[in-house]
Amino acid sequence: MKKAFLITLFTLVPILSHQQQIDDVQLVSMNLHEQIHCMARNIYYEAGSEPYEGKLAVAQVTMNRTNHPSFPKTVCEVVYQRINGIYQFSWVGERVSGIRSKTAWEECVAIARRALTETKIHDTIYKTKAMYFHNNTVNPVWKLKYVARIGNHLFYTR
Repeated sequence: MKKAFLITLFTLVPILSHQQQIDDVQLVSMNLHEQIHCMARNIYYEAGSEPYEGKLAVAQVTMNRTNHPSFPKTVCEVVYQRINGIYQFSWVGERVSGIRSKTAWEECVAIARRALTETKIHDTIYKTKAMYFHNNTVNPVWKLKYVARIGNHLFYTR
């Protein structure tokens, strides 16, 4: 009886282990999908009408923040972060319209996938470690180092 139990147990352990691996893969896959969606929304609502390079720059800023110890560790946490009650990206917390341009949205999703799988997608923003930007129609009082103008956005680093 003991021998039969042990044989059954040893036969099931690899199956249970394999099931755990599948569950982990599914969890990572679901999380990656969520992170891509958060990134794509951030690119779309911050730079959806900007040229391709502007979308890449916004994605790189988001990743620069995600990879910096002063910011949260996931894209979604960075995108939805509040500091002193203020969202860090202007569209968050506002009533945003749905996706109006399917083409722009698809481009943002493709860039989001790239941003989450490649270390560097915009050379200047990556090299300067820029973590801040604003539209050129506003003039925030920031004591930051200006890095570049890309489309209608100005980018900064500490």
